[in-house]
Amino acid sequence: MKSLGERVREWREAQKPPMKASDLAKKVGTFRQNIENLEAKGFGQPRYIAKLAEVMGTSVDDLLGRKVPAAPRPPGAPPPNPATNYKDPDDLMTQVEHDLDALHPDDKAAWISELRRQADKAREIGKRAIEAAKPRRGKV
Repeated sequence: MKSLGERVREWREAQKPPMKASDLAKKVGTFRQNIENLEAKGFGQPRYIAKLAEVMGTSVDDLLGRKVPAAPRPPGAPPPNPATNYKDPDDLMTQVEHDLDALHPDDKAAWISELRRQADKAREIGKRAIEAAKPRRGKV
């Protein structure tokens, strides 16, 4: 199975004329170095993967080489609403790790690392928000 970086490089080089990494980076909204790192190391940052898939005319699932497509939403079902569909972060992480099993091992390791970093950041922001919301003594 090809890594994400290999798929991106092959697509870029198959364009007529072949697309430069800097041109792809401009279309995606990132830096040339990010595209070159993606191609060399085989994985990228989640913040631009969706745009990369859009530019390449494919889905994120296809771009990531997922073997099993996500379950489709039933016809007529509304899109998920984050406000009403709260799920425990640990349960979500378990589900994400399960979904990532379909990825190339290098891509999977990179995504799990980035997701854990983002989760840690979100926990810290949540702690600060809770602390800021606590009533202060002597203040009305």
